[in-house]
Amino acid sequence: MNASATEKTIPWKKNIYIELILYMLLAMLFYTLCRIGFYLFNTAYFPGISPGIFLHLLAGGLVFDLSGVLYSNALFIVMIIIPHPWRYNTTYKKILKWVFIIVNAVAIATNVIDFIYYRVTLARTTLSIFSQFQHEQNMGNLFFHFFITYWYLVLLFIVLVWCLKKL
Repeated sequence: MNASATEKTIPWKKNIYIELILYMLLAMLFYTLCRIGFYLFNTAYFPGISPGIFLHLLAGGLVFDLSGVLYSNALFIVMIIIPHPWRYNTTYKKILKWVFIIVNAVAIATNVIDFIYYRVTLARTTLSIFSQFQHEQNMGNLFFHFFITYWYLVLLFIVLVWCLKKL
């Protein structure tokens, strides 16, 4: 089925605002999955957190995630809501989807790296990571070591981005 036939059968594809909301909800879902993954990989650092408390923290994290989703997807949001003649063009929609995938893949990568980085610093990753590694001479070796040692996180990242692309 080609793209134009798909858009005729899916009514929300013609409404950019509903499409935008669905994309943002999708991003929120992936941020929440990353938050759950972060907790599961680091439960030893959070003793005494019951399932009820975890759900409460997860709900509170939605507010934080919403700001992250809106900031990280600002370009996508502007591209989708600014009125212009090619806004409904199939090629433009493909470009929009790739902007969304790339931006959120970077966010997912940052979160997945944080699963392990937290164990080292006992803090979430911030922009200070760049200053910490600015004089590092063997970044390639460190990166390769991370891929080999934490291959399961690389696989998780690939699966999450694949799912993001397919949805």
